[in-house]
Formats: sequence, C-alpha cells, structure tokens
Amino acid sequence: MSVRATIEEKFYRRYIEKIFDRRNLQRKTFPGNDGVELVYLESRPPADADAETVLFIHGFTSDKETWLSMVDTGLFQDYRMILLDLAGHGESGLDPENDYKVPMQVCRICALMEDTSIKRVHVIGHSMGGAVAMRYALKDRDRVKSLALMSSAGCAQPEPDCPDQVPEEFHAFRLGNPGINPLIVSEKWEFKKKMEWVAHSGSTRCKAGLGNHYVTERDIQRQPTFEAIWQDIKDETLSEKELQSIEQPTLIIWGEHDKILSPKMAGYYKKTIHGARGRRILRLVAGHMPMMERPKKVARVYRAFLKQVNTGYLDGQFCSGD
Repeated sequence: MSVRATIEEKFYRRYIEKIFDRRNLQRKTFPGNDGVELVYLESRPPADADAETVLFIHGFTSDKETWLSMVDTGLFQDYRMILLDLAGHGESGLDPENDYKVPMQVCRICALMEDTSIKRVHVIGHSMGGAVAMRYALKDRDRVKSLALMSSAGCAQPEPDCPDQVPEEFHAFRLGNPGINPLIVSEKWEFKKKMEWVAHSGSTRCKAGLGNHYVTERDIQRQPTFEAIWQDIKDETLSEKELQSIEQPTLIIWGEHDKILSPKMAGYYKKTIHGARGRRILRLVAGHMPMMERPKKVARVYRAFLKQVNTGYLDGQFCSGD
C-alpha cells in the first residue's frame, strides 16, 4: 500500500474509533463452524441486558463500517446492535478458496446467532446483504422478528426505463452478464468511476472521512476474493414462491437514483413478499447507498418501523418517502 494510502487509513481508523466510543461498539470475532472467522461490531445497551437485537448485513464488496453513519445517529442505542462482516469482506475470511454462496453465508449467520444466544433478531440487509437477509429469514423463521431490505438483490433485474442513462457496463451487469461487474476494480480509475455511479451525490465514503487512495488500493488488492465471491453469488435469486413465504414484517428502502439495482425491484418485492404487503416503500433521493447518503432519514424510518413491529401496529403509512 502506498504511503498516502497508509496515512489516509490511519486518519480513517481514528475517525471510526470515535464512533465506536460514542456508540459503545466493540470488535468481536467468531471462529465459525467451517473454519472461516467472522469479525463483527457489537453494542449492548448498558442498562438493558435483554434488549432486542438488530443485525446489519452489508452488500457486495462492502463491509460492516458502511452502517456507521446510520448507527451514529444514536437512534439505536437501546438495541443490541451487531454489524457483521460477511465472509470475504472487511476483516472476515478473505481467502478466495472459501465458499461464498449465499446459503453458506446464511449458515454462518445461524451459527453466530447460536453462539451469541440471540433468541430474536431484527435483520436489515443492503444489496447482496438483502438477499442474504431474505434467505436467513426463510431458514431461521422463529428467530427473525422483522426484515428490512435496502436496495436489495435477490430477484431478476427489469429493463431500465431509459437505457441511455445507464452506462453500457452497468446495463450489461443488470442483465446478468457474468463477465462484467463494475463493482470489482483492478485499476484506480475504475474505482473513481464505480463511486460516481454507486452514489447519487458522489463518494459517500469520502463524506465519512475515508480517503480515496486507501479504499482504492484496498479494493484492488482484494480483487481475487471479490471475483470468487461474484462467481458464487451472480446467479442467486429467490423464486416468487420463496418471496411469498417471507411472512415477517418487511420494510423496503430504495434510492430513486439507484443505477446498480433498479428501483423497479422495490415494487416487485412489495407486491410479492407477504410481509411487505400493505406498507409503502421508502423512496429516497439517493443512489445505491441510502444508509450512507441519507443516514438520518433512513435511521428515523427504520427506528419507527421497529417500534411498530414491537407494538403490533403496522399501518404502513409512515414510509411515505423523502
């Protein structure tokens, strides 16, 4: 890693450590039943040992720290929070030879929940993490209390309304071209281009205090692992029957300017997922990363959703949009 990237990493680590301190987040590890170590952040409300748990699951090529802007709003301090690095991401199991298929990621989560003795959990997943979250909700129905899907993968992509507004490589990616994935970078210029299209208002990572050089060089180094993960997950879709069988209360959040996963998918999820019927979709002026681009709005709505789940009052009217 270059000198500049190393310096930027030090500043970033100082920045997130301050958030860790403010939100009582502690770094923990779980050896895993298959030998793949998982790393996660956990916080527990100091005055409530029986607090409900929220599990945050990030997307492809991302990590647990993408949730920090949302967590740092302070709206989840009375919950036990677990911000997980899925295998192959962040600090968890980066060997390209590991099994990164969604069912295996779900098995690892099940093992983690058993190890932490969590009886009930609210799950929020972003992008690929949304597909993982849905699979987990189906596999561990008694434990998963609610589900939130943010710009979630897991079903076939529809054609864009205006194909000319989507770059050729992203259009091919949306249509399932297995040889193209603009989220995997091997050159510095590719990372800059990726961020221009991932976020509606520019590089959200930089807004969080993370320098481009550090993230660029880190992602280039991890290209072999990301390529292996992509081969394992590129064909992952849930059938209509599987989606219909998701009965947990489900909140859907989407950026209106998402170029990675079509906003049309939100409507499909709403009408197909049993637990999402009758509730409005939260649509935001954002790209593919609402929790980083609009953290306060997302946090407020998600907090209100959790409250409604716990009171049993789910009228669906609070998710009225931006």
